[in-house]
Amino acid sequence: MEHRHYAVAESGCRRPSFLSTCLSVAVLLNWGAAAWAHHSFAMYDSQKQVEVKGTVKEFSFLNPHSSIILSVKDHAGKSADYTIESNGSFYLAKQGWKRDSLKVGDVIVAVVRPLRDGSPGGDLIKATLSDGRELIARTEASLGTPEKKQ
Repeated sequence: MEHRHYAVAESGCRRPSFLSTCLSVAVLLNWGAAAWAHHSFAMYDSQKQVEVKGTVKEFSFLNPHSSIILSVKDHAGKSADYTIESNGSFYLAKQGWKRDSLKVGDVIVAVVRPLRDGSPGGDLIKATLSDGRELIARTEASLGTPEKKQ
């Protein structure tokens, strides 16, 4: 039986091989790139803000991101589901949001930074409820006059 000899550090622990070190670095770099891409706002048009009025189909009050599925009717009466992403529940709770702030069937006006590719959705800046209450999602946003979208 062949015995392999491994380099052993003075502490008595086996040193990682060059290959295992390279693999570890590659994995860490890949995770870093994935985390950066996941937290990038490049998919949203930060120069635009759009108002979208619709009916809440789903509200997920979660970390790391909360989300709203909003059913929006166009001028012809055809519905489209907007996927609206927001901060996580921890941050939203600091802004006064609760798990039941939005309920299925609520009609809201959402101000979003729209998706660059034109898909129905965006990054939530604030939501206005039918009773006029505003729920702020992004405090750093400059709330200029958004374009009207239904």
